[in-house]
Formats: sequence, structure tokens, C-alpha cells
Amino acid sequence: MKWYPQFKHDLKDNFISYLRGQKLLLIVAGCLSVVLYPLLRYCYPLPDLFVDSVNYVLWAQYDLPVAYRPVGYSVFLQLVHGVSESSGAVVFAQYLLFVLSSVFFFFSVDYLFGLPKKLALPILVVVLCNPILLFQSNLISSDSLFCSLTIVWLTTCLWIVKRPGWWPLIAQLLFLSLAFRVRYIAMFFPVVAIVAFIACSKKLSYKLIGTGLTIAVISLTVWQQKKATLQYTNTDVFSGFAGWQIANNALYCYPYISLQQEDLPNREMQIVDFSVRKYLDSVKKGDGVGYVYLWDVRSPLKKYLNLCSNRNHTDYLISWFNASVTLNDYGWYIVQHYPGTFVRHFIVPNSLNYFYPATEVLGNYDYTNIKIPAETMAWFGLGSEHLDCTYPVLQSTIIGVYPALSLLLNLLNIAAILFFLVRVVPVWKSVSQEDKGLLVVWGLFFTGYMAFSIFASAVNLRFLDYLFVMGYIMPFVLFAKARKMRVKPAQR
Repeated sequence: MKWYPQFKHDLKDNFISYLRGQKLLLIVAGCLSVVLYPLLRYCYPLPDLFVDSVNYVLWAQYDLPVAYRPVGYSVFLQLVHGVSESSGAVVFAQYLLFVLSSVFFFFSVDYLFGLPKKLALPILVVVLCNPILLFQSNLISSDSLFCSLTIVWLTTCLWIVKRPGWWPLIAQLLFLSLAFRVRYIAMFFPVVAIVAFIACSKKLSYKLIGTGLTIAVISLTVWQQKKATLQYTNTDVFSGFAGWQIANNALYCYPYISLQQEDLPNREMQIVDFSVRKYLDSVKKGDGVGYVYLWDVRSPLKKYLNLCSNRNHTDYLISWFNASVTLNDYGWYIVQHYPGTFVRHFIVPNSLNYFYPATEVLGNYDYTNIKIPAETMAWFGLGSEHLDCTYPVLQSTIIGVYPALSLLLNLLNIAAILFFLVRVVPVWKSVSQEDKGLLVVWGLFFTGYMAFSIFASAVNLRFLDYLFVMGYIMPFVLFAKARKMRVKPAQR
């Protein structure tokens, strides 16, 4: 008897029947989940916190409709808080979502497209025992939640490609909306979903309905957010953070351009540029690219913010949103007029960040030795303003290998996509529409996530957690399918 599952199925079996034949894998997944969570809590009785954690809790306490970042994670904190005020409840909820989303993706991919049977059990064990995702579950931040939502959302797209129906369509819309409210990198997700609808074998009416509803969901979400921002801050923008971010990114190439202040199209942008010329060197930006100009009090962007606040007599948050409009125009002006310089001094170094990311807050438990504010202590019922754990150096020791692992996974996925593409092109007409859809959906998501991440912000390890679930599984599927393709001999 072989140790790996021998259950055979085809798509005539429903998903539940398929799962009944996967008892060994389901038992392993259940046992690992039951063992790993208490182990995590034993090593780290308190959740990991950093500055963003405090902000998310504060926005949840005051029920803010808008903030510096999307407030979806703060709504999640409110929902969990309504059930239990314990900090452990958030960790448990994030861990449970990680397990369920990962297991759903694993079994869906195997059911729809087939994993190599000898590798199914090892892949499942590696995914569920992945330390970085356990540490992410223990971090009070949007990263773990967004990862879980993204995994489920992409899984629904794969269902649409292979087994299109109404429940995958509705689930896709739901998880797309939820992911978009947690992190705006999901802005490119609708493109992937529309491609999935185009690639599916359903009638044109199904494709049009799915595409239309996907566009409608995102449009409605954007409209609701802009309306809330306008009401709360009197600023007609979708994301204030986008303006600050593009200005921050542009300043990394500012020393290498010859921008003339009088060429800027309006007075406000000229004021920003005056601040940049005066205060740019006051900031210690360190090596490479980052986001120091966003947060450093000596930043020229912060100097402009202070000017706006004093001039308009508005509080910090409202002034922050108001300033974002001019900063957005200023940042895009630099990017559009000096694209080559921007690529050399931001895109290229940030591409290196993507392939070999900094560990940042994941590099150590209590990374910033944070003093927990009273509001956060009260929200979670904490008895101390400092974090403590059983093994303080365990996380930093383990996470230290992940930048190299991230590099390997990125290269492995690129190789799998290219190998599949090379094998499929000569026999394109004989390849099923579903297999073509698999390639296009995963390839578009993988490259889209990379491109959006590199352009939008300095990349850190915690932004790439999806890679350590889907990035483990998808190469094996692509390689296995590509190997089965046979190039037809040329006819004489």
C-alpha cells in the first residue's frame, strides 16, 4: 500500500464526494491545525504589536469611516471584539482564517486541476506548518486577513475557470469586495476576475453578468469610500494615502533630476517643491528605497502638512487628506516628466526589495519595543504596557531565512509560468480552454501583484505572504500539466 492518497476523481464527482476520498489529507490538516495553534500561543502568549497595530485599534475604537489606510481591518477588529475582548480572539480568528483559506485553496486546486499525488501530502504539510504565516496570524495587522481573503478570492477565480457556476460568481464578488476594503492593492484584482470569466466555458450571458457585477462591486466600493472621505474630511479623493505614497516614491529620485520650480503648474505644487528643496536633506533615508518621507517629522512632506494645518486651522487627519491632493499631483508630475530617473532610482531598487524583501516587523517579535498605549491596553484587556514572550529570539531566527525563500519561490513560479507557456504554445489549439485559463489567471495575478507592489510602495516580507501558500502549490500544478503536453511532430 502506498503512503500517498490514491483516490481518483473526475469533475463528474462533486466537491463533497471528492473530499470524502481525501480522509488522510483532511486528518493531517486537522491534526496539524490543532497542534500548531496551542504551540504558537505557548511561545507567544500576547499578540505582536507595532505602530500600525495601535492605529488600527484606535480607528476601531472611534469607529472612524476613513483613516490613513483602509479601515476594513479595523472593522474586523470590531467584529472580533464584539465576540471577545481578549487579544487571543484576534489571533485565533486570523489563524482560523489562514487554515481554512489555505485548505480550501489546496483541495480546490487538486480537485479542479490535479496535484501530483506523491507530492500532495508534503505540500499540505509545508503550507500549514509555514512559520511565517503562523507569525503573521499573531501580528495585529491587516496582512494575515488580507492574505486569507486573497487566497479565497483567487480560488473562486479558478473555480470560475474550471467549474463556472453561480456560487463561484457570488463568492468572487464577496471576497473581492472584502479584500479591496482591507488593502488597496486589490485594485487590480477585477482584471484577473474578468479574465477568468472570459476564459470559462459558460455562455456569453454568464461572462457578461460576471464581468458587469465585478466592475459594479468595485465601482460601488470606490464611490462609497469617496463619499465617506468627502463627508469626513471635505476632500474629494478615494485614497489619501495614494497621494502621500506617490510623493514619497518620487522624492527618492529628486536628487537626480533638474526640476525647475517655475515649471510646476500651480502655486501649491511650488510650495511643496520649496519645502522639498529646503528639507529633503534633513531626512536620513538610509540605504535603498522605503517610506521615510511619509512618516519622518523632518520630512518635507510633513512640513507641507504642518503648513496646511496652520493655514486652514484644521485637525491633523483632515489636513493630512487635504494635503494628499497636492502631493498626488506633485508626485505624479515628477514620475511623468522624469520616468527614466524614477525607474532607475525607485523601481529598480524596489524590484530588488520584492525578490529579496526586508523582514521588517516580522524580523523580530516586538520589533520596535513598543510601549502599548492605554487605549490599546483597554481594548485587549492587557495588564502590561510591554510585550513579553517565552522565546524572544525564536521568530527572528526563523524569519531570517525567508528573504532567500521568497527569492526561490518567485524564481520557481516564473520558471513554471514560462515552462508552461513554452510547452503550450506549439499545441495551443489542442489545449483545453480551462488549462489556458489556469495559465492566464495565475500568470496575470502573479505578475500583477509583483508590478503593483513594486510601483506602489517599498516592499517588505509581510506584504508577500500569499506567496507562501499559493506560490508553493501553483508551480507543481503548472509543471505537472506542462509535462503532459506533447508537441505534435511536423508533417512532411
